[in-house]
Amino acid sequence: MTNSIRFLAMAAALATVAACTEPTVPNLNNPTEEELATITDRGQIQSLATGLLDSDRQTQFNYVFFPEMIARDILRLDGSDPRYIQGLLGAPNEVSPSGFLGAGVWAGPFATIRGANLFISAITKAGVVSPAPLSDKEKSAARGFAQTLKALEYMRLIELRDDNGVPITTGGDALAPIRCKPAVFAAISALLDSAITELRAAGATAVPFAMPAVWAAFSIADAATSNVDLAGLAEALKAKVEMYRGFIPLNTAGPSATPTSANLNTALTALDASFYNPVATRAGLDVGVFHTYTTGAGETVNPFSDRSVNYANPKVITEGAEIGDLRVQAKVDTSSSITPKTVQGETSRFLLKQPSLPTDPIAVLRNEELVLIRAEVLWGLNRDAEALQMINLVRQAAGLPPKLATDFATHGDLLRGILKEKRYSLLFESASRWVDYRMFGILSELGTEAGNNPIPRLPIPQAEADARSGSITCS
Repeated sequence: MTNSIRFLAMAAALATVAACTEPTVPNLNNPTEEELATITDRGQIQSLATGLLDSDRQTQFNYVFFPEMIARDILRLDGSDPRYIQGLLGAPNEVSPSGFLGAGVWAGPFATIRGANLFISAITKAGVVSPAPLSDKEKSAARGFAQTLKALEYMRLIELRDDNGVPITTGGDALAPIRCKPAVFAAISALLDSAITELRAAGATAVPFAMPAVWAAFSIADAATSNVDLAGLAEALKAKVEMYRGFIPLNTAGPSATPTSANLNTALTALDASFYNPVATRAGLDVGVFHTYTTGAGETVNPFSDRSVNYANPKVITEGAEIGDLRVQAKVDTSSSITPKTVQGETSRFLLKQPSLPTDPIAVLRNEELVLIRAEVLWGLNRDAEALQMINLVRQAAGLPPKLATDFATHGDLLRGILKEKRYSLLFESASRWVDYRMFGILSELGTEAGNNPIPRLPIPQAEADARSGSITCS
């Protein structure tokens, strides 16, 4: 994805408050909003869609890295930049809202959301398009794609801000209100319902642009013989947000509280309509969508590939990694030749193995995560035997023996067993460990690091607060 097609993220990032306003942005050698609003050629659609995916790709690293460091999985050992340890491993209020950590994963997702809104408007209004007009089904497929991406961005935002809330943009120049977590989850769920409706209406129609190679299997709106399609991706995200909604009572009361079963059952229904597949093979569990990186001129390399500063937290190995676990072997470099490194009292001699190369992909969502989401949902519905079957699928693929019901003395013990499998299955690719421990009200069980308990959430960025005269209480 070359710089010439990154105009969506660049344009939105120029806004003083990228999150909530609809600014007038100078051209800067890129198309104006008026030009974006009028599609006359399919090449414009390609550029818009590619720009959306690239905009999300630019967000992916910090979205994964910040939570994984807070969750005691990654260490940034950079002697020239103490902010990572001071902030992400600091006391709850150590992340400055005016610094890059506090402002991280904010403008980027809102830039993608803004770009998606422009895309949807342009597709809807498209008239004569060369070399061939857009069919109604192609328009539905394109709108469903953009709505799904919007939902993904809002999910990234609320996963990191949690009870601080995030604005739900409505268009226009007025500041959108900051909505509290339950309202944001509801908005994401409704957005995904709209996406699914569009994609089902499109049927077995491909989106009117070429997807990146690792998204190619998801180019069809609603395939006739498979759920590995865009509708299946939207349903997977729907399952995830309904799980979050179902476990809200546990956020403060802990695992002994009663989840909202209606949301959890909705999550199961969505999983069944998604690309979820209960298989125990590595290839089957790896089905999903990924962001890719290259070393070509003007391209983005995988930010995890800097082995001079990116280390695995030793707790990944010492807190329950099992001998023979193929996931650990694939993801963590434990070679005895690695020289231990210490920065600000934090030490590691373990490096990342996957991802570690400039061209290694990072998953957006894989079937393995869906299998483990199903385990969590089944646990919440007291269907423990079925939840156990789910974790044994991933254990089998990891080369490990199955767990028995007798391995878990209590219902709570089974939950922690699920979370352990999720840690190693999604290591270095997901925010889920931090998000899950907070969701189940057991954040403190992540343990102390640098003498501090884990921080619960990132702040609302200072620029956002300033634009609101300091009024950032969610509603």
